Amino acid sequence: MTKVVIRTDQSGANRPIDIDNNRIFNFSVGTDLDLWQAEFVIKRGNGSTDGVTATIYEEFNAGGTNLGNIFISVTEFSQSFTNEIFDFSGSGITLTASQQDYTLVLTTNTGTGGNSQIFIKDGNTVLVDFDTNEEISTFDPDTGEQLSGDPVDPDPDPDPDPDPVGQINDSQVTHPVIEFEVNLQIPASPCMGLGRQDDYTNQRSTWLPGITGANFSKLKHGDKFTVKGQAATYLKTNYTIGENPILRVVL
Repeated sequence: MTKVVIRTDQSGANRPIDIDNNRIFNFSVGTDLDLWQAEFVIKRGNGSTDGVTATIYEEFNAGGTNLGNIFISVTEFSQSFTNEIFDFSGSGITLTASQQDYTLVLTTNTGTGGNSQIFIKDGNTVLVDFDTNEEISTFDPDTGEQLSGDPVDPDPDPDPDPDPVGQINDSQVTHPVIEFEVNLQIPASPCMGLGRQDDYTNQRSTWLPGITGANFSKLKHGDKFTVKGQAATYLKTNYTIGENPILRVVL
């Protein structure tokens, strides 16, 4: 999974943050990402009394769950602008495409006077690949509007025609557990000739949806596999009935 760094493009003015003024950065993700770092160019005033906390929330404008935060002490900041890293690499926070919208918030309890405030190089929110330093996407920090990068689907939907087994979520289901055997036996026929029935049977294969976690799995006569939960029930109901079913339940 890609490790992501959140930073600004420093296209805005130097922005103060203090006990009355935080800074939010709204953004979205179109694929699952490991939150690795938040990186900002920061300086303190000579009267700053508190450091800065970077907190990640679900939803825009910090409207959802607090996923975690990193604090940097005021003593770590210089009175000149310096690149500061909020290290989330040990937090285990994954930004998921299913959640999609997030906010990073910078807060401090330092005073409001000019010498007491903390200042950051402000700008658009930029998501960067930690390993390659390549930009993934850029967002307006206030609105979350995407400015560059691959478009994030505003209303992600599942595959409009998903495979039936893959569509079933049995993560909380452990029963029934059914072992199946593939049955591609060709019925005996005088036209086939003596001894040829098994040869033809062993050359046949079939495709079934979602057996190995892929969309479809190629199976041969005699192959066995075990499936649990609703997926097992689906296969038993639809593939083990009829005159020549392609699956048998292994007893």
